[in-house]
Amino acid sequence: MAKARKTPANARQFPLVDQAEQAEKDLFSQHQGYIIPEYINANLIHTLRAYQDKAIRNYHYTQTEIKPNPQHVLFNMATGSGKTDLMAGLILYLYQEHG
Repeated sequence: MAKARKTPANARQFPLVDQAEQAEKDLFSQHQGYIIPEYINANLIHTLRAYQDKAIRNYHYTQTEIKPNPQHVLFNMATGSGKTDLMAGLILYLYQEHG
C-alpha cells in the first residue's frame, strides 16, 4: 500500500492558479470549459502542450474574472519547455481579444 505524500511546510502557494482551477470545476463559472481559440493554434508552428494550454486558460481567467486585472504575469518554466510558443500564443490572444 502506497503512503500518501505529505506536502512540505514551505510549499509555495499560487492563489490565482488555485482560483482558476476551482473555476474550472464550478458549473456556474464563465471560465468553466474555456477552450483555447482556434486562431492561436492555427498561427503557431508547434502544437501547444497540455501545460501551455492550461497556462493560457489561467491567463484568460485572470483577465476576465479578476478585477482589477493583474498587469504583470510570470511564467516560471524550465529551459526548453516552450515559453516562446506560450508567449506567442498570449500575444495572439491579447491582439484578438483586446486589440
